[in-house]
Amino acid sequence: MKKGVTLVELIAVMAVLGLLFSASYLVMNVYTNKQNARDVKRLSDISTIDEAVNEYLLTNSDYPDLENTLRISTVIPEGSISLDNASGSWIAENLSPFLSRMPIDPLNDSEHFYSYINNGNSYELNVFLESMEDKMTEDGGNDPHMYEIGNNLNLISP
Repeated sequence: MKKGVTLVELIAVMAVLGLLFSASYLVMNVYTNKQNARDVKRLSDISTIDEAVNEYLLTNSDYPDLENTLRISTVIPEGSISLDNASGSWIAENLSPFLSRMPIDPLNDSEHFYSYINNGNSYELNVFLESMEDKMTEDGGNDPHMYEIGNNLNLISP
């Protein structure tokens, strides 16, 4: 008797491998799509916060919150109500005239959060993007690992 692989067995192995590769591609594609969706939300949120900061400045002739105090969306400052309450949130100022609720990062953990600081004359907002690295490196800021907006992109050190 000769031992060997038949054509049917070879086709079956190729079909199983094809299914495995297809399944892994779909899983990776779903993961990438989730990252992209979170990044789109982050960009929208940071833009909303930026608009609220500028509206607050126009109304009050000052930036919201204490000068030179770094605020991050994972920490509730003393006297604030909750992270997403526009009357008192992670930025310790009443922004409810400009926001219905204060945006927080979709994951809002030790790696994924929003940050804000002002020095009395300027401000900066930062966010880490999971999949849009080009936006982080091309924003003109001093940290290539964060997406930075504001009128002074050197206030938060990398």
